[in-house]
Amino acid sequence: MFAFVYWKTRDMIQLQALNKAHLIMWWLAAPSICGVVAVVFINQEIKAVLNEVKNGMYNVPGYILARNLLILPIMILFGVLAIAIPAFVIMPFDTSKVVPAIGIWSLHILSYESIAECFAVVFDDVLFGMLGFLGFWVFGFLCCGVFLPAREMFYPVKLFYYLSNFGYYGRSVVNLLLEDETFDSCDRSTNFISPVCTSSTKGTDVLNELSNIIAAFKDNDYARDTMCIVAIILGTKLLFVLALVLKAKKVHLPMSNPEIPLSQREEYAASIAK
Repeated sequence: MFAFVYWKTRDMIQLQALNKAHLIMWWLAAPSICGVVAVVFINQEIKAVLNEVKNGMYNVPGYILARNLLILPIMILFGVLAIAIPAFVIMPFDTSKVVPAIGIWSLHILSYESIAECFAVVFDDVLFGMLGFLGFWVFGFLCCGVFLPAREMFYPVKLFYYLSNFGYYGRSVVNLLLEDETFDSCDRSTNFISPVCTSSTKGTDVLNELSNIIAAFKDNDYARDTMCIVAIILGTKLLFVLALVLKAKKVHLPMSNPEIPLSQREEYAASIAK
């Protein structure tokens, strides 16, 4: 939808460079906020899993493994639909960048899935989980460096600049899609409208001008930003696992608890079978 809204940004002219950057940010912002809905379903799923753990039908490691094996290909498919088609079919970006673009986008949306898992398992009341996720998303979006430079932020608000992935995503994908493009030439003495204006037609030079407006796009380093996102994913996954294990330990296990006599466990198993 956003690609059609930004239809006029298809032209590789410097007047549209800033709009292209905004469009790239929306490609992650809109889908990631849907994680607030994921909190609801994950919360319900966890309650069902804990009930099955109580009945001795599930074990927590098996559930975690199965969930992650299922989520990874779904995130990649999500990336194909969410960025590959808008960026390389509707928008005329270089198709040689399609694989890294899908990879970066999928990694970032996976981080929001992991964050949704954390809020879903930590809060028994799903409303608090939804509010927690929404608050994290809003602060992360506002503090990603696109609207306000990091140097103008204060602690503890500035923490969201490092914890949110919008800044890492924007820097990586904006540079990826624009650095090898060829733009029109712009003369500042005659062009007073374009926010980005340089006599060079190279994408790298246009990006330098763009980074003067949005400082978050400076100092691009794909490896560093990718490692930061991987760290966020691993950290949130670890919190999810710890919280789930702690909750599972509080669940009574009548079918697997060796302290309960075998006859009672068999009786309980028979009642479950009925």
